[in-house]
Amino acid sequence: KTGDFTATVGGHFMDGGWAMVMLYDYHNGIPLPSSSYSSNFSSVTEDNIGTFQQFFTNFDPRTIDFRTFSRAINKDLIGYSFGLDSILYSKDEPVSEEPR
Repeated sequence: KTGDFTATVGGHFMDGGWAMVMLYDYHNGIPLPSSSYSSNFSSVTEDNIGTFQQFFTNFDPRTIDFRTFSRAINKDLIGYSFGLDSILYSKDEPVSEEPR
């Protein structure tokens, strides 16, 4: 916000959650992706820093419903859409809500 940085990237801290989704799916008969997985980083720039700052001010990873990313639970999902943007821009409830 002060102009000290042009941009930063992140999201790797979510990799553990994504791995658990894939393990859950594998355990429930969904084959692992044929290609290797790599972190999907999100860019924070002066254009979107307000959105990220608002999100992380009260961020509690326990409020993320990882079931929405499971192909075993959501049979119409074709592939995985992992990344911080997937959570940030698809969350339709406040991050302070109790975990499910």
